[in-house]
Amino acid sequence: MEDLEKTQSGETVTVKASRRSIIFFAISFVLLFAAILFFCFALDRYRKANEQLGEITLMIERYESSVVTEGTPVGAAAVAAPSVAELAICDADYKKLAAGSAISFCDVGDYSFLVTNHHVVENAEKIMVITPDGSRIEAALWGYDYQADIAVLRIAKNSSLTPARIGYSSNLGLGQAIITVGNPTGSLPGTLGTGIISHLSRNVTVNGDHVIKMLQIDAAISKGSSGGGLFDMEGNLIGILSAKAASPESENIGFAIPIDSAFDLFEEILKLRTDGKNNSLGILLDADCMILSYAYTDDMVGTVKTEMGVELEYDLLPGDRLLYIDGYRIDEIGDYYAAVARVRAGQRVTAVVRRTYTVEGSTQQYTSDIAIDITAHTSSKPET
Repeated sequence: MEDLEKTQSGETVTVKASRRSIIFFAISFVLLFAAILFFCFALDRYRKANEQLGEITLMIERYESSVVTEGTPVGAAAVAAPSVAELAICDADYKKLAAGSAISFCDVGDYSFLVTNHHVVENAEKIMVITPDGSRIEAALWGYDYQADIAVLRIAKNSSLTPARIGYSSNLGLGQAIITVGNPTGSLPGTLGTGIISHLSRNVTVNGDHVIKMLQIDAAISKGSSGGGLFDMEGNLIGILSAKAASPESENIGFAIPIDSAFDLFEEILKLRTDGKNNSLGILLDADCMILSYAYTDDMVGTVKTEMGVELEYDLLPGDRLLYIDGYRIDEIGDYYAAVARVRAGQRVTAVVRRTYTVEGSTQQYTSDIAIDITAHTSSKPET
């Protein structure tokens, strides 16, 4: 409906703007504003969703550990204990079959992400997390790395379970005081233990088929404490409790995965949600890191000339001494497994080997270090 208006000269003119137009624009503005609010809300929810983890490195602060500290077990426990939860390993009907522990690593949005041992959860059909306040929350297995014995779980956030203070294991000292928090016998959650670091690097065979370099401590670890936390006297997480000495004569000998090894894997699993396939370089070594065999030869072409002018086969051959994998020094077989855990299927890495050879017409032996590029593969079974 049009409005009429008189001018000073007495003429009548039509006002173009109608009430309908005003109402239309008002409604449009309200709808547009509502759409913007909805979009902002949806975007916020999306950022909190489990797939959006790109800035996780900025959320996890790490803390230096002091070899000589005035911290006490009481003070360390106050910081550390709220970050460790009990695990109930269940069948499809939620019947408890086994127990373990897990450590809260970080919160992302409405979720908490926990780290534990892969061997603790590998046969679980259902996983229940019991938080420090007694709440039972079903966990999703987010991802894992079999060879590193690391698994990541996701649960709905619970206020009584707080992320651990992540420390460093690279600057620990022999004899340094530590505390453990776990669930010994599977029925004593939140149990505190004390002790010292007995050795900084032990090769420990896990599941009978591969080796992991671990910290040795003088605190015994029962099955229920696997996946629990090893902390310094300031409450910083420095390792993940993993194994105990298998011999019945051995007392107070436990092993923990160093946190520096676990941290990088945790972030990778958290971001990529790895499917747990085993990565393989295909190299079989003896105890002295001499190559026994190499499984993948399809990308090996040509020869390499040594400083003596001798052309050697561009391949990893039996009798070669493995020295480095992508700059990571291989002094013992545990170093090799640690190097394998750092790579992913399809990644190209450089293997440096030392080869002994003779020159034609001479019996004298020579050695040359050869750099050979190889490709990591995915295998159905872990490397042995």
